[in-house]
Amino acid sequence: MKLNILFILSKTKLNKKGKCPIKCRLTYNKKRHHFSSSLYTNPSFWNSKQQQAEPPEPDLNYINTQLSLIRQDLNQAFLFLQVKGTPFTVIEIYSQYKGETPKDELAGIHSASHFSIIFKIAPECLKEYSVCPCSSRLDCLLKGLYKPL
Repeated sequence: MKLNILFILSKTKLNKKGKCPIKCRLTYNKKRHHFSSSLYTNPSFWNSKQQQAEPPEPDLNYINTQLSLIRQDLNQAFLFLQVKGTPFTVIEIYSQYKGETPKDELAGIHSASHFSIIFKIAPECLKEYSVCPCSSRLDCLLKGLYKPL
């Protein structure tokens, strides 16, 4: 699949200087994610087809360079996830772009103490279950695959 990166002006959110924020929209597998680029421009100096600011914008070079860097970093994050070989979502592309580590929400938990905290299960109750062949004991607990000894 292809990653689409689109920069959009939020014309309804003009600031006191008459500039509006430039938002970035990522589209991957028909799912979208919007985020702020932290850049502002005058709407009359924006070329939506070329996705860049045009003269006489005073910060023309800065805005266009920053947009190019954002696009480049997003493509780099996308390629990194593609090379990894596992399925991913548009949110994971954004997380990789921001430098955040992926969060396996509850999948990496393996100790009985973590189970007891999350599910309010006494550790002695968890000792009654056999070792599960799956990679995550949490998955087995939720699916009911643990078998009593």
